[in-house]
Amino acid sequence: MSEGSEQISKGEIWKSFGFTVLLESGMCLAAFFFGWLAGIDPLKHLSWTWIAIRGGLLTPFIPLVIFSILFCLKIPAVRSHILQMYDVDEEMSPGWSWYHYLLASVFIGVGESLFFQGLIQEGLMELWGPWPGMIITGLAFGMLYWLNNFYFLWGTFIGMFLCALYWLSGNLLGPVIFYILYDFGMTVLQRYWFYKILPIEGFQKDGQ
Repeated sequence: MSEGSEQISKGEIWKSFGFTVLLESGMCLAAFFFGWLAGIDPLKHLSWTWIAIRGGLLTPFIPLVIFSILFCLKIPAVRSHILQMYDVDEEMSPGWSWYHYLLASVFIGVGESLFFQGLIQEGLMELWGPWPGMIITGLAFGMLYWLNNFYFLWGTFIGMFLCALYWLSGNLLGPVIFYILYDFGMTVLQRYWFYKILPIEGFQKDGQ
């Protein structure tokens, strides 16, 4: 981290972390509330099965490897996105340690999987079938992360990946595990690889 990050008070760190927890907890509550209104139980297809656990554990490396390849190819849109993500991280997660990121990934994985797969995808699949449900949910997921055009496309890809896991396994557990590991894995790649390679002053100062 940069020198500025090391000087951030514990109060500021836990305040930003608490905001993330509150936001993702809000998505959980929204999933249950709108599910209640629509007659959809977001936890309907949540169970501990080997196929769901295996799918969630083995698949996160696929998008992580793909993103790493895109980064190594020095695609301008990807490099520009990483620079934007650095600014977002400095604002939204200043001074966080690895355990803050890990816990945040757990809340993000649970909250957003409940909302998008347990509520939206499940409801759309009941109405129009699996493919329309996956496509619309994937696009909605991409729109949530529309920081830039590349991230919208990448977010849609990840959203479709989550939808496919949910559909193929018939279980919410697969997407939850996948998303937790993917989110934390992407954080590790960004902070310990991508941010160090790109010309970002804060990281270059420390020689890290």
